[in-house]
Amino acid sequence: MKKKKKRKVRTMRLLAVLLVLVLLAEAALFAAKKLSQTLLKDTTIHIELDNAHGGDQSGVSGYITEDDFNDLVITKMTELLAEDKKFTVIRTHEAGTAMNMVSKVEKINEDRPDIVFSLQCSWSPDENVSGMHIYAEKPSSRYHKESLAFAGKISEAYAAAGHEAPVQYYYYTPIKNGNAFQERIVSSDDTNDYGEETFTLMEKTNVPVVIASQMYVTSESDTAYWNNEEAAAEAARLYCEAIKSYYDK
Repeated sequence: MKKKKKRKVRTMRLLAVLLVLVLLAEAALFAAKKLSQTLLKDTTIHIELDNAHGGDQSGVSGYITEDDFNDLVITKMTELLAEDKKFTVIRTHEAGTAMNMVSKVEKINEDRPDIVFSLQCSWSPDENVSGMHIYAEKPSSRYHKESLAFAGKISEAYAAAGHEAPVQYYYYTPIKNGNAFQERIVSSDDTNDYGEETFTLMEKTNVPVVIASQMYVTSESDTAYWNNEEAAAEAARLYCEAIKSYYDK
């Protein structure tokens, strides 16, 4: 009987040791997995690039069509930023395609990039109106500080290349039962709270956004300068320089 008890005790001890070893192995495996996840964690800066239009949404038109030019610049920016391992580049939608604003906002909020850059062009009934606009989020925005700083870097990059690109705020007020609107564009020095709406991309997304309007498609001088491969490449290069400068701070 004593021998049976001793064998039983030894068996129980062996089982206990095996259980401890199994638990230790599982703990080691879990720790290794967590370490691997930490080492493989994506620490790059996520930049989301947006063509304001595209596909069957041609945008504004005049001497040129807006979406074609935007696609060219955004594609060149995507290629330039992809060369820098510091950045992960996301596009709201692929070249040659369109995306409505609701879907675009949803995608950006799901992607959770560090910053969004959106490119558009302007239109005016007056062909003498020309020039660039760099729009930062309005002063009351949660992301105003980051957006303004990034917009400032774009303005600096373009100024260094001989282009005037002021940083501004954009507001609008719907009129005529919402079928039209009155625009208000003010200098970034004007921090008044107008209580008006701004771009939906800025109002509805949960990340800093900067919107650049490259030119007026109704301006012969603007389109004559920018609407070619060389100038589009220059535009893309300057925007990318601004992005890199902003993140080198």
